[in-house]
Amino acid sequence: MKKILVFLVGIFIFSAASTDAKGTDYLIRFGQMEKMSSGYELSRETTVIPFRLKETGFLFGFTVQHLRGEPFTGYQIIRLPSSPKQISGQPGSGEVSQMGQSFRSNPKVRSGFWSEAIWFEEGDPLGKWKIEIYLDNVLEKIIEFTVVPDERNYGDQGLTRRSTGDDSWNQN
Repeated sequence: MKKILVFLVGIFIFSAASTDAKGTDYLIRFGQMEKMSSGYELSRETTVIPFRLKETGFLFGFTVQHLRGEPFTGYQIIRLPSSPKQISGQPGSGEVSQMGQSFRSNPKVRSGFWSEAIWFEEGDPLGKWKIEIYLDNVLEKIIEFTVVPDERNYGDQGLTRRSTGDDSWNQN
């Protein structure tokens, strides 16, 4: 009986360690961002994002850091609660769903760190948004956040039209 208990405890410890291994390779953070001389940095972690247009300088987004500094391939899918009033930004790599409610960047090799700053444009929807972060073709994290009206009353609604990296979006 004691051998069976030790065996079961060993299996439990091994399985717990193997399921945790995926999440320990990366540190992923989300919230408000600022443009710094070295690029875009997270200034405040939050999942409530006020709708402020690009012209205000407001940015939000995420950072991904490989904890051992190893390169990785990353891309994102942004899912909106409804279609934006218009799709704008620079044409380039990536895909836009037919209904305009999801945007996928093309995979890109990152050198151990990835910082993605996003802004709103007129016509982007308020409500529950999601960003799926894929690293080395594995869905590593789903970030769910809420876009709320800005108390400073800049514009009526918005969309993440273009990212600050060279991941732009095309309409299908």
